[in-house]
Amino acid sequence: MEEYRELLADLKAREDIRALMARYCHGIDRCDAEMVKSCFFEDAIDDHGFFVGSAHVFADQAVQRLVDLYDNTCHHMTTHLAVIDGEVAHCETYILALSRAERDGRRFDVTFSARYLDRVERRDGAWRIAHRILVDDGRRSDPLPEETPPAAVVKRGGRAPDDPGHVFLQDAHRQTGEST
Repeated sequence: MEEYRELLADLKAREDIRALMARYCHGIDRCDAEMVKSCFFEDAIDDHGFFVGSAHVFADQAVQRLVDLYDNTCHHMTTHLAVIDGEVAHCETYILALSRAERDGRRFDVTFSARYLDRVERRDGAWRIAHRILVDDGRRSDPLPEETPPAAVVKRGGRAPDDPGHVFLQDAHRQTGEST
């Protein structure tokens, strides 16, 4: 029976950490700095290369940078590896980020491949990122042909608080009492 308790605890930790990474991606894509900050401890460090320092300061700066540079972003988590040792996990999460930008009157799709190397800790029962290093595995920009406007019936993605997915999940959280 103890073996099953240990297995269940390990699976719960892995799912909590995976959900943490997904919440980060959701927050960064919706440009919701408070949601991004909720993924990090107050004393967390973020090393994105061009920025090394407080993860909470980075969250504010990253959101502003995304708003300034891109029409939208979509971070996809792919491979996720976690080595868990009690209250500490070392994780490598592969990210494929797709973004749309306009420069000099031309529209581009920007594809960014990266990995997050995270030390994640469980403090007071909650898993959060204590230290993050971004590893840049490459990027490309592809010019877009002239676009036709999307059909009026299709909901368009955007930033918080008006993005349809953000509103949908916020409503669900309110109904269940679950925090974001």
